[in-house]
Amino acid sequence: MRTPLIVTASDANLYWLLKGLVLSTAEQRGRRGIAMACLDLGLAPEQRQWLVGHGVRVEAPPDPLGAAAMPGFMPYMLGQLCRPFLRDILPGHDAYIWLDADIWVQQPEGLDGLLYVMRHGLLGVCPEIHVAYKAMSTEHIPYLRYWWLRWSEVFGEEVAERFSPLPMLNSGVVAIPADHPIWSARKDQLR
Repeated sequence: MRTPLIVTASDANLYWLLKGLVLSTAEQRGRRGIAMACLDLGLAPEQRQWLVGHGVRVEAPPDPLGAAAMPGFMPYMLGQLCRPFLRDILPGHDAYIWLDADIWVQQPEGLDGLLYVMRHGLLGVCPEIHVAYKAMSTEHIPYLRYWWLRWSEVFGEEVAERFSPLPMLNSGVVAIPADHPIWSARKDQLR
């Protein structure tokens, strides 16, 4: 891989967590030549300066779907909505790793695993599975019902039956090669 890019987004309120992400990836970014960018959802000038000083490119997020004009819009929503457009927003990389600002990479194997799957043309994503989550507890029936209803509302009952019992995939940890077909499929789904 030439230049994978870690991308995140933050406002001033999550900056203290963002610093943890930046510092927890610094060694591996330097060793592996991984670039990093942060979409500025409302950072203070001194916070942007700290990020740039730690090798992070800071960019204002575009609004590719015109969401800012919609009722109830909040600036943090751009952190979710712009993800399918990352390779257009930040071109020139052969792979994109989205890490939410509240992630702290504890071991290098975490990023290594994401780089490995992308090197083989695959999409890497982490399931939300933990013994503390409702899906793994005695409260799993209402939890599954909730997700069945959400899936059904958006995609229909057949899709809900197929996907609602599966673990949720965490959109806060996603790694995608630049040439993966999911980019176009996801953009088309949002438009």
